[in-house]
Amino acid sequence: MSNPEKIIRIAAKGDGVTASGRHVSGAVIGDVVNSEGEVTAGPHHATPPCRHFPECGGCQLQHADDAALRTFVTDRVIKAAEGQGIAIGTLLPTHLSPPNARRRATLHAMPTAKGTVVGFHRERSHRIVNMRECHILDPKLFLVVEGLRDLLHHNGTKRSVDISLTLTDRGVTCLLAGYAAEGLEATEALLELAERLGLARLSLDQGYGPETVWEPEPVTVSMTNVAVGFPHAGFLQPTADGERQLIEDAIRFLAGGRTIVDLFSGLGTFAFALAGPSKVLAAEAAR
Repeated sequence: MSNPEKIIRIAAKGDGVTASGRHVSGAVIGDVVNSEGEVTAGPHHATPPCRHFPECGGCQLQHADDAALRTFVTDRVIKAAEGQGIAIGTLLPTHLSPPNARRRATLHAMPTAKGTVVGFHRERSHRIVNMRECHILDPKLFLVVEGLRDLLHHNGTKRSVDISLTLTDRGVTCLLAGYAAEGLEATEALLELAERLGLARLSLDQGYGPETVWEPEPVTVSMTNVAVGFPHAGFLQPTADGERQLIEDAIRFLAGGRTIVDLFSGLGTFAFALAGPSKVLAAEAAR
């Protein structure tokens, strides 16, 4: 091996970086790269579990083990703070959510000569990788992906469709943007799919805002045991596991605070958890 260099960090977009500043795709901390670009795996190089990696743009670092991932996430926080002139003292341990824990995602569908493809865009491309497995989505979301693929194919979708999925207290909500259910048969197929998959809500957005076509019961999400109405495309932390960790950290940090202002409070993730011992003012700009 000529002129070998060791990867010392992972850049923001997932490339490994050497001490000389060389960027190497598919390399992680501890790997070694020679002058021809050949990578020798180091102790933190993992075998990607998903067949779609690295083609699918949904994941960047399946080839990094948990130790390398923690270092990557921690470094991003430190560098973001340093870029704003903020001095960082002691950091809390970086928390990683488990596989198949993500409870929200925006996917894309496109008709092709071989059928409708559904998945994430390939990185830096408009091409959609036809998802046949996923190691980040909650299985309840992935079940909806499979059902939608068949529906969009049989209903003759002629253009791209954006699919927003969120797991709520009542089940999965699904918002289809750019899809028109034209005619009684297409509408009945939508409702049959929603019932068969047990969707909490199915909505269409044809350019005039979301319209609900199926919602047997009002959709809610629990915020510290308080059921809050969930709006179309409402924001939740990506994983419930990560949300719990953030709340625990906030409670410890703010212990003893008598008045707390929660700016950009969203649906109340932190406000409901902190209310009680403290007086909380929650403010949100979005309706």
